[in-house]
Amino acid sequence: MKRTFIFLFNLVVIPFALVAQTNISGTISNNTTLTAANSPYIVTDHINVNAGVTLTVESGVELRFNSGKYLQVFGTLTANNVTFTANESTNPGFWPGIYVSYENNASFGTVTLNNSLVEYAQSLHVRKGTLTLTGNTLLQNFSSFGLDIYTLGTVAIENTTIRNCAYPVYFRDKGGNGNWTVGENVMLTGNTKDYIFIDFRDVTGEFKLPDLGLPYYYNSELRITETGTLLIDPGVALGYRRHGKLPHPCQVYVGA
Repeated sequence: MKRTFIFLFNLVVIPFALVAQTNISGTISNNTTLTAANSPYIVTDHINVNAGVTLTVESGVELRFNSGKYLQVFGTLTANNVTFTANESTNPGFWPGIYVSYENNASFGTVTLNNSLVEYAQSLHVRKGTLTLTGNTLLQNFSSFGLDIYTLGTVAIENTTIRNCAYPVYFRDKGGNGNWTVGENVMLTGNTKDYIFIDFRDVTGEFKLPDLGLPYYYNSELRITETGTLLIDPGVALGYRRHGKLPHPCQVYVGA
């Protein structure tokens, strides 16, 4: 009996001894790599990646965010086969998400997620800079928008699924249009609002509406200014909502 007891005791204790856990927070002011050996990383407070600095996240790393804590990138974030999730919660919106810079900041951020998972956040906020999603990346279980794209934000997306969010994609009204480039195998499915919402009024640059199998809706009117170009794929449904109701006939003003 004594030998049996010791053997079972070792089976329980050894796995716990092998588990690493690293707390992380604050400003990243030098090029930094988060390694799989130190994963999971518990984000105990906001993380800010400074302009001119690259944060590289190794394959297999998991970042677990405490309630209300975000990752904001003024420099560069590169992640391959990485999980960004809530720490000990499965509630959508538990953490704010990843911010690509900020419109009042001088720096344009760059974020690349390849074959990665982001879940239980509010949104991916593309405020000033570029977000690239590729390689079977999955955004799921957000409380708000899968992609929240501002006027100075650009998204390049392919081989990516956005599911179980309030809206799959939201273009915010900040004085003009953000933009995106959509490649193959983009799936927007199972979201509460099954359409792409355009909340800005003026198309001031090039803006593309690719056919993703969902309609596009905007608020009341959409104006193509003298500097704007609206490119609409064949088969795309475009309409507007009035007083929060859908759908209404399309009204697009050119040269406003």
